[in-house]
Amino acid sequence: MTDVWLAANHSDLRLPTRAITDGSPAPVPVDARPFTYPFRRLRVRLPVDAATARRIALADRCNLIALTLALSYLVFALATVVVLIVALLTQRWPLMVVTLLVSAPGAGLAVIPHIVVGMLRPAQYPQVKAGGTVVIGAVDRAAADEWAALNPVQATVR
Repeated sequence: MTDVWLAANHSDLRLPTRAITDGSPAPVPVDARPFTYPFRRLRVRLPVDAATARRIALADRCNLIALTLALSYLVFALATVVVLIVALLTQRWPLMVVTLLVSAPGAGLAVIPHIVVGMLRPAQYPQVKAGGTVVIGAVDRAAADEWAALNPVQATVR
């Protein structure tokens, strides 16, 4: 197993004829959509086996749900801070205690979807590095060499 590094402008890549997960013939092409800064979606087409294709699609759907929940929690946290400030300024201690008791479990619950998404992602899920370079880890060596040979400018094996 090795890593494949894709250049930032990798939109017209030719895919290898083997799955990058195990080198099996007739791979299933799947679009992985990792998030990048500044919050734009990047599309990386990967040739993987059928089981990994399902995991990548599920991880991407769950990632959207997790991000929606995270944004919802940020709104909830902002409202909590406002209520805490009002309770502190008006010296309503029971309101402060109730607000803290209600909001504390929410912080823990906001992290759970991201943990689940991390567990769903296979090792071959793309990671975006600085400058837009995409790294795909744990790639079958033969598939990685074929991918680099098909795209000598855009793909390198490391």
